[in-house]
Amino acid sequence: MTGDPPPGAGFSGNTFHGPAPFQLGDNNVQNIHFHGSPAADPSRRELVLAGAAHTTRGELAAAIRRDWAAARRQFFEGPATAESEGWIGLLTWLRALDDLSPGDVGGRTELIDHRLRDDGLPADLKLLHLLGWLDPGGEATYRGHRVTVRGLVDVCLGAQEPMPFEDLCRYPLLEALSRFRELNELSAVQDTWNDRQRRFERIHPLHREDVQPAHLLLLSSLDDPHARKWLRKRAGMTPTPSAPVDWYDTLLDQAGAETPFGHAVRILLGESAAEEAEARQERRRAERNQRRQWKAVEKRQRELSDYLAQLITPENVRLAVLRAVAWHGMWGGFTAVGYWLVWGRNGVYPATAAVYFQIALLTLLSLAVQIPRVRRLGAAYRPPITAIAKWLPSSATDLRRAFGRLVLAGFFLFAQDLLAELALVPYYEKPNVTHTGATLATIPFVLLALAAPAYVWLTGDKLRAWDEEHRRVMRRFGQSAD
Repeated sequence: MTGDPPPGAGFSGNTFHGPAPFQLGDNNVQNIHFHGSPAADPSRRELVLAGAAHTTRGELAAAIRRDWAAARRQFFEGPATAESEGWIGLLTWLRALDDLSPGDVGGRTELIDHRLRDDGLPADLKLLHLLGWLDPGGEATYRGHRVTVRGLVDVCLGAQEPMPFEDLCRYPLLEALSRFRELNELSAVQDTWNDRQRRFERIHPLHREDVQPAHLLLLSSLDDPHARKWLRKRAGMTPTPSAPVDWYDTLLDQAGAETPFGHAVRILLGESAAEEAEARQERRRAERNQRRQWKAVEKRQRELSDYLAQLITPENVRLAVLRAVAWHGMWGGFTAVGYWLVWGRNGVYPATAAVYFQIALLTLLSLAVQIPRVRRLGAAYRPPITAIAKWLPSSATDLRRAFGRLVLAGFFLFAQDLLAELALVPYYEKPNVTHTGATLATIPFVLLALAAPAYVWLTGDKLRAWDEEHRRVMRRFGQSAD
């Protein structure tokens, strides 16, 4: 609604009564007031609202307070494509007022040009601006409800709603309310509140989701004892960081720790700062634990390296090889003595010599297979050469394994003995006679002689290494002894 009524226009009915013998226009208002004489007696300037005629600013203000909805419909709600009679009647009535001071005249111009004609403002806010100009000394009213600082506090706390909080956030209501003398203190609150909201928008992800920043920031901007008491109590219930948090400490220092704004900062950001401080401390604890673990691992690695280096000194390797020779040679000697006790007492003929040769060969092969492992173990290789009790198996599994090896060795030696009797003995005792059977019997004798070293070669590395103490040490270091 931006137009003015035509010159001399008058309205009948419920809107406006009396002539208007002057050119309406914003630039002519002051000229009319100072230079033009009124067209009619002021007592006849009437504006009808809610069935009653009003001639003074105070009367119209009282009527608006009584029936807010009616005033909004009549003055600011009309056809979208044309100006309503109510709007034109209000504009004409306002410009016909001539008992105004220079300040009121300037305020009227600002009211009409910058408030009532602003299409971006809602009807309720326009009506609030109109009421503030008509009766700035009266009660501040919005949507028919009395508005006080304490009432704004209750709105922020959700206790009551004389006005939707969304309107406070969307429109400059506080600025309009500050035009009433009883709410002059709100003149700076709107700017303070806007500034604090902008600051918090930059750190919005940090505050709690269940806390409304706008409510608390407005509460901290209002100068009210109840608001200060509530903020202080709520801030005391909010967790605080157990360690310094730079951004939080800086913001709290700028706001003032014991000010209402500082309390709002604690309510909004205290829990987030406390969580960040706890997470930071947790990371530091984890880093310390990690460093301790690294140091422990490094220490174990050094101890392991020292232990392994001590095992494989040249002297310890030489002694380990000698122990291996003694251990394997001992078992080869026991086997040869057993043969000799069974059938070698009457002399050493070719068959007996062949078996002894094979025993020696198998012993050397077994030793050769074990030598690389013995050299790696060094001082850890401790076969029980003098501890006869350890020769026996210590578990059911070891017993089964030892029994199988004895059976295999017994079968091999028995077969070698039998073949030697059949093949070698007749051949050497009767060199002038050709023994086809003895010659054929020599073939499996040779095959068995080759199979035994092959078996030792394939399985020798799996034989017991007699390094129990070494294995316990390696387990302590978390390493495998193999």
